[in-house]
Amino acid sequence: MNFVKRIVLSCLLVLCLLSSLLAQRPFLEGVISYKADTITQAEPGGPPLFPTQTIVYKKGNALRIEIWRVNKFDSTDIMKDIYIRNDKGAYLYTESTKPINRMLDSIALFMTHEEEKQLLAEQALQGMEFYTVDRVLQKTTWLNLPAEKVALKGGSNQTLPEAVITRAIDITLGTLFNSVSKLPGTPLQFMLDERGWKIQLTATSLTAKALSDTLFRLDAKRKPMSMSQMGGELSDFK
Repeated sequence: MNFVKRIVLSCLLVLCLLSSLLAQRPFLEGVISYKADTITQAEPGGPPLFPTQTIVYKKGNALRIEIWRVNKFDSTDIMKDIYIRNDKGAYLYTESTKPINRMLDSIALFMTHEEEKQLLAEQALQGMEFYTVDRVLQKTTWLNLPAEKVALKGGSNQTLPEAVITRAIDITLGTLFNSVSKLPGTPLQFMLDERGWKIQLTATSLTAKALSDTLFRLDAKRKPMSMSQMGGELSDFK
């Protein structure tokens, strides 16, 4: 009987070790989905296109982030702000089911990695407010990741918001959500300001799976342009 107990205990120990190792495996490839909820309204009406979800695709160091917006008066009117980051640099563009400017449908803003860093630095110099961690409120687990609920300081609000972050993965959201660019790790729940409306983004699923390389490449129909080139093209467009 003692021999059987030792076998059972050994098996349980192995299972615990395997579970621990699997939990510590880095998230190298897959999808994180966020839902968007309106917390406070600045004024009646508000912008017609409201964020409904954000989807983050990760493959190694490559990223693709999509911010989905839906017209509250017309559910077929959908716009996506898309950010792609690969070994060449970063691309920003918009896709829409009902484009209002066909020029925007054929171009994408391109920045080298160095230009992207410079942009964030310039925003700081221009007085853009960034949140930083003031203190840890609670240790928690979110989507099977070790996480922390934190109180934030800084930002443009007098009331300090809270956020949930994980240091287990490191995904940069700062180019699209400037206020969280100084937070460590990856924010799993945080607030953003949409024309005075407070929107909360909450990570609802994390799925490790193989992704196609095409997700992290700019569509061939789009022409990459620098910020100055894009400004010139749009000013000349009739």
